[in-house]
Amino acid sequence: VALKVLKPALIADESAFQRFVREAQTVASLFHPHIATVLDMGESKEGRYFIAMRYIDGESLDKVIAAGALKWDVALKITEQIASALEFAHGRGLIHRDVKPSNIIVGKEEGAVLTDFGLVKAMQQSGSMSLTGGMLGTPYYIPPEIWLGKEATPAADLYELACVLAEMLTGKVLFPGDTSPAVMTRHVMIGP
Repeated sequence: VALKVLKPALIADESAFQRFVREAQTVASLFHPHIATVLDMGESKEGRYFIAMRYIDGESLDKVIAAGALKWDVALKITEQIASALEFAHGRGLIHRDVKPSNIIVGKEEGAVLTDFGLVKAMQQSGSMSLTGGMLGTPYYIPPEIWLGKEATPAADLYELACVLAEMLTGKVLFPGDTSPAVMTRHVMIGP
């Protein structure tokens, strides 16, 4: 198994803890070959909360990309596998909200597997689940509508996946920037 442990400082933050619990409960219901399934959740004797997930023997896509741009057929296969995982999750009313290379493990046997549903939000829920009351996600992949304060939809995940595909093919993030506002401007003003 692979363990995800909640940082002790976040346990005092009720919203962070509730998000951690939601992640475990949500992903435990997602049985798909390209989603890292949650097997258990608990608390250690030391008071550390953890999620035990299916272990994927491979490396994160960001490390794969760091070694160089991927060939079209490899990038397409990874994209298809993650799109399949997203379609499955969307069919169950869930949005990932943070599709990025470090949340994709390229397994030797499994192919591409989507991990870290920590930002998952049930489509029927409303309100933000961020620690600061701000938006959730990683700036390089956040779609324009989220930057503009609109609710996430399955299209947001697909936009993020398209950004990942561009990065796989070029070896660089689609819209670079030194600050979140600079990245936001590129997504909103230049982006598709």
